[in-house]
Amino acid sequence: MTTYLTWRLVFAAEVVVVVAILCCVRWVEEHPRTGPRIRLDSVGAVLSALGLALVVLGVLQSSSWGWLRPRNSPVTVFGFSLTVFVIAAGAVVLHLLRAWERR
Repeated sequence: MTTYLTWRLVFAAEVVVVVAILCCVRWVEEHPRTGPRIRLDSVGAVLSALGLALVVLGVLQSSSWGWLRPRNSPVTVFGFSLTVFVIAAGAVVLHLLRAWERR
């Protein structure tokens, strides 16, 4: 849509989707809660945010750091770009998140 028209239409479409969701909220019945209060899983939230941030950082920096062969990488590890290790660290953290959620 942004290639052939304009990016403003994407935001307009998002507004339409949000308005449709808000109109449908009234159809959902709210039942009174019973049992203990649900608490935020702070460890899971931190692991999720950190893992996804590392993967996204690695992918975004790959254009300047290089994927495997270092270009402007601030650090080279074993002759490889830092990109691979940042994405791998994100994958490890996401694996820890999976283990934490299964627990």
